[in-house]
Amino acid sequence: MVNGKKTPDTLTPSRTSVETVEESAEDSEIDLARRAEDDIVSYMNRTLDGHDFADLITQLLEVQGYVSQSSSPGADGGVDILAGSGPLGFQEPRVCVQVKFPGGTVDVKILRELQGVMRRTKAEHGLLVSWGGFRQSVLKEARDDHFYIRLWSEQDVLEQFYRHYDKLSEEWRVRIPLRRIWALVSEGEG
Repeated sequence: MVNGKKTPDTLTPSRTSVETVEESAEDSEIDLARRAEDDIVSYMNRTLDGHDFADLITQLLEVQGYVSQSSSPGADGGVDILAGSGPLGFQEPRVCVQVKFPGGTVDVKILRELQGVMRRTKAEHGLLVSWGGFRQSVLKEARDDHFYIRLWSEQDVLEQFYRHYDKLSEEWRVRIPLRRIWALVSEGEG
């Protein structure tokens, strides 16, 4: 153009190529977020065992105001964590927590064991945490117990972890070191 010559078409962006670049940028944002989460999951799988994971769940409950008690390594009788409100943890809601990590998908037998332990410990609520997910039978039965039992899958744990990361103990922030990054939201996403 400087010398009065026409710019080759390959250098002039067309409307289609601009749209393609925008779509590619959106895909890259999704890929970047997915890659970051995959890295976090992989790191947790490599560095945590079942008791570490139960301790992390305990920490997540405590930063939300619960007083919690974790069971010691070994047979726990179906109780990994007991948590309650109030200064000593005696007030409602009282929650009985069963944690499965890493393991496969949890079946309805584990849910029913949690229901029995809730009765035995006089907990009003139950939390079943499964890093490996839940079978359809568990999801169906838990729907009937909506006001008594909650299920946390891997994704739910990660959401809780991200939401409360800044409140976690320094020990946990050192064990799973994360850095928040910011990205520009494309027009129309906001």
